[in-house]
Amino acid sequence: MREDFIFKFILSLFNEQTRVTAKQLSLIAGGKRTPSVLFNVEKNKLYTLFGLFPDLSLKEWESLTNTLLENELVDLNEGSLCQTAKGAKVKKILRMLFQ
Repeated sequence: MREDFIFKFILSLFNEQTRVTAKQLSLIAGGKRTPSVLFNVEKNKLYTLFGLFPDLSLKEWESLTNTLLENELVDLNEGSLCQTAKGAKVKKILRMLFQ
């Protein structure tokens, strides 16, 4: 249940402009306060993720992002994760279901 929630939550954070790596997601979720992490929070509008999952390891973030990649909800573009058309459709469906 927890992994399913986190999976859907992470997908909800992505939009057409989001470009992050699993490592960056891990640092943001852990609440790391370095200039580069805070810049990524601002650039990718990931405010809701900041400090929310401090107990998830990088390995767990890699597993979550691999699941998103395997389901073709995100894609790798120059080493960063970005939302796919399929991911946008799934996100829209989830938004309609939970309104």
